[in-house]
Formats: sequence, structure tokens, C-alpha cells
Amino acid sequence: MLELTEAGELARAKARLRSIDDQAELEQVASGATVREIAQLAVARLSNEQGLARIALGHADAGVAKDAVKRITSEALLAELALGASHALVRQVAAKHVHDPKLLAGLVEREQQADLRRKAVARINDEEELCKLACEDRDPEIRRSALERLSAQRFVVIVAKQGRYTDARLKAIGGLNDEQLFVRLVKQEQEPTVRAALLARVRKPALLADIARNARHPEARMAAVRRVDDASCLARVAFEDESERVRQMAAERVRDEAALIRIAETEPAWRVRRVAVARLHHADTLSDSAKLDEAWEVRKAAVERVRDLSVLAHRAKWDKAWPVRAAAVARLRDQEILANRAKNDEEPAVRLAAVARLSDEVVLANRAQFDGSVEVRVAAVRRLGDRSLVGKLAASDVSELVRTSAAERLAELGPVQPSRRGRRRR
Repeated sequence: MLELTEAGELARAKARLRSIDDQAELEQVASGATVREIAQLAVARLSNEQGLARIALGHADAGVAKDAVKRITSEALLAELALGASHALVRQVAAKHVHDPKLLAGLVEREQQADLRRKAVARINDEEELCKLACEDRDPEIRRSALERLSAQRFVVIVAKQGRYTDARLKAIGGLNDEQLFVRLVKQEQEPTVRAALLARVRKPALLADIARNARHPEARMAAVRRVDDASCLARVAFEDESERVRQMAAERVRDEAALIRIAETEPAWRVRRVAVARLHHADTLSDSAKLDEAWEVRKAAVERVRDLSVLAHRAKWDKAWPVRAAAVARLRDQEILANRAKNDEEPAVRLAAVARLSDEVVLANRAQFDGSVEVRVAAVRRLGDRSLVGKLAASDVSELVRTSAAERLAELGPVQPSRRGRRRR
């Protein structure tokens, strides 16, 4: 090995080096010389690519290592250097001379420096390797770059279907225009964001109806139902879908009265029946639902739409569920029935609903003084016209809330108007 200790020896060292042909000795000089010029001269005379690779891989001087890389022609060695050299400059120079797409893809996969990875992607022309990167690479910039370089639609479709990362899948979907493909994909898609993007690209009513009936995931079927206008499709989904939520969504959009009647009469889930009843006009079905449905929520919905006063009166008195009784009372004007409910219903909310529609002063006075619920008493006080009783309650009732309400009502009624008497003439 050549050792240089003085600058004057440089010329003799160069001359001696030019006489060396042994590759092992040249590699030894290039690796161990302490003067860059000598190391570079040794590299320039070295033709053994394995030796050059060893110098490029581990030489402390980046300039010497770079010179070694430039003399290597083997892509396999260049790829090793692009992946394993300690100097980023060496890896960059090596990568520039790698053309094999698999080697470049391997470099992208294993390189840590982002800039080198991006440059390597820009040199890959193999669509299969680009597709793999677009599907699987950890870096969103690499995924985007690889996807943008894809020209064959079949590879873009693979990214849309199989990409590991949502951003790449969404970008791939944005680059496609095949509605039939979107329908096939959305039927099986599990990822909500991707599913929504696919569905947004479907425009044809028949395809939306297909998704509404046949998509695997209930959320996809629901999203399609929101956009379907076809009456037969909506009715079919409302009758047949296995998901209660999807049937309910379809029922909310059904307009056909016959379909709504069928849902109200045959649907097993009360929430779906309630939706149908709330949209119905058919008097007999509403009456039957108000009286016979096993779910009080459905009976209440029917009571809120039925017009038969006898049905309302019956439900106000006899329904087992107080919300149904309250709903019926809220639609009645019959003072006798209202008085009965105001005095006799066990549920304060029903009595309150009755008092809110009462005009009978006797019953109002009774409720204002004797109801067990302060809220009902207050409601009755606010409807009373009997100044004497209102004043009495304002002055001495045990409930502060009743006293306050009575005082407010007294103010509303205003002062007592003096009676007019004619003057006697002399």
C-alpha cells in the first residue's frame, strides 16, 4: 500500500501508481490512500467492478466513492450501492444508472431518503411495479406519483379495488369513468369513505336501484335508497330488505298508498310501521293501527293522523300507553271527554293535555285547586277566568309556583270594571 507523508512525494507516487496493473493492489491503494488524488487515480485504473463496488460502498471520502460508482456498469451492483452505500450522493449516482424496474422498485421500497425515493419512482416505466407502489407504499407522495404514472386502466382499477391506503383508492376512483365498475365495487366495499366515493360516481337510476337492492353492506343500500326515485324499487326494498334500517329508509321515501298500507299491516319492525303510518291517509288502516297495533309508538303515530273522532275518544280513554292517550286528547275538542280525562287520567301528562284544551270553568277550577300535579294546576290557573278564585290562589295557595302563576293570571285579567248606575234626577 502506498503511504504519502510529504507533498513532494506525490509525483513519484503517481508515477509508480501508473505502473501498477494488479487489481487487488489498485483496490488496496484506492481504499487506503490518505490523499484524494492518489485514491482517485487508483480508482481510475481499477476495472474490477466488485472492487469498485467495495470502494463505493464504504470509502470515507464521498468524492472517491462517487468516482468508483461511475466506473461500474453492472445494474445489480449499482442497485446494491443505491440501497446500501453510506453516502447519499453515492446512492443517488448509483440509482441514476439503474434501469431495471424491479431494482428501482426495490430501491423505492428500502431507501429512507424521500428525495431519492421520489427520483427512483420517476424513472420506473413498468406499470406492474408502479401499480404495486401505488397500492402499498407507505409514503403518500410515492403512492400519488406512482398512480399518476399509470396509463393502463386495468392497473388503476387494481389500485381502486385493492389499494392498502384510502387516499390512493380515492384518487384512483377519481380517474375512472366506468359506472358499471363502480356498481360492482360498491356492492362489496366495506370502507365507508371509499363506498361513498364510488356511489357518488353512479348517476344512472337503474344502477342506483341495483345498488339499493343488492349491495352487500346496509350503509351502501341506504345511501342508494336516498337517491332512488323509482316507486317499485323503493317498495320492494321496504318490503324485502333484511336490514330494518334500510327498510325504514325506503319506507320514508315510499309515496304509494297501497305500499304504505302493506307496510303498516305486515311489517314486523315497529319503527318501520311507524314511518308508514305517519305517511298514510287511508282512514281504515289508520283506525286499525291506532286501536290494534302492539307498539304504542305506532298507535301514537296513527292517532296523530286519524280523523275519526270516535277513534280519538276511544284511544284517549282506553289506550294502555299514556303517550297515546295524550296524543288523542291533544286532538279532541269534546269538553265532556276532555273533562273526564282532566279529572280521571292517572298520568299527569294526559291531564295536562286535557286542561290545555278545556274551556269549562268548573272543571278548570277543580283542577286548579285539587290536581295532584303542580304542573297541571298551573296550566289550569292560566286558563281560569274566575277572578275571585284566581285571587284566592294567588294569596294563599300552598304552592309558590301556583301563587306566582295565579298572580300573573290576575294581572292578565285586569282590574275589575265598576258597574254603571244612572244618576237620580231631582
